[in-house]
Amino acid sequence: MKLINTCILIFFLMININANSQPIFNDINKKNKKLFDIRISSNINNSSMRFDKNETEILEDTLFYTDISIIDDKTDTTDYILPYTTDFSQQKYNIHIGYLGLENFYLYAKFPLVYTNVIEKFTKNENMPQRLTKNEKSHIYFEGINLDAGYNFAFDKADISFISGLFLPFGKWNVPLYLDTSQTINNKWLDLKRKYELYLGALIDIKLQSIHFNIGCSYNHRGGDFTDRLLTNFLVGLNSIENTELFAMLKYNMSLGDYKEGYAISFWQYPYWSKTLELELGFKMFFTDDFYINVGYDILIMGKNTLATRIVNINIGYLF
Repeated sequence: MKLINTCILIFFLMININANSQPIFNDINKKNKKLFDIRISSNINNSSMRFDKNETEILEDTLFYTDISIIDDKTDTTDYILPYTTDFSQQKYNIHIGYLGLENFYLYAKFPLVYTNVIEKFTKNENMPQRLTKNEKSHIYFEGINLDAGYNFAFDKADISFISGLFLPFGKWNVPLYLDTSQTINNKWLDLKRKYELYLGALIDIKLQSIHFNIGCSYNHRGGDFTDRLLTNFLVGLNSIENTELFAMLKYNMSLGDYKEGYAISFWQYPYWSKTLELELGFKMFFTDDFYINVGYDILIMGKNTLATRIVNINIGYLF
């Protein structure tokens, strides 16, 4: 049995981390000795602005277009300066399956279905009397599979969890590092595929009567041209009402290594390099011993080379 537990622990340390994979209200779960956690979640993300590497807000881009015409054997050229905006929206629908039957261990699998839409429209000006669509692309796809696991050490006033995990994408990443958009009007395609990712980290949860603090940190290794990242979070939760928690969580994620010009942020690709500080506000509630909900609203406070996102997170789960 010790050998089996050791092998399981080694397996957990080889795969990926996600603090949200922990079942909420660990105390309730332990008391009822549940074996499985089945959860459906959605993440709705919208953005119409991005930050460059210097934290400068970018609301518009500009297309420089030259029209060449031949009239009576004479060549006439007209230069157009056409500003345009971009609206990005993404919806993720996830199925989470968690196994909680081993003492102090938990293991989760997540299967995300993603719908992404990007639309560019010219702004009105003397050359563009109405807002015409420059580009619009949509795509629906299964992003991959997440395997998350951890081992929990429980103490009187605190829990310490070591967590790890693996992300395996569906499909190959075959898009160039940089998309040149300076020459033609319609030359973009939407491809937000990711390479494999590995995570390893720890969480500390401190409980003080009706308030608790959660501090987490993990190292995120990413394949391909994507930079590795350091992911941190600090959560404060209030539990003054039974089986209910209000929480505020700060999340700071930073890419390691230097920025390169080919890493320029794009609405059309997954970011290679970024630094973000986000705030999520929300609540968690158990309606019964088995049925629970977790809702949060996540906004970007500051960032480098990232989209200015606004994300609504909804989790509905059942323990049995």
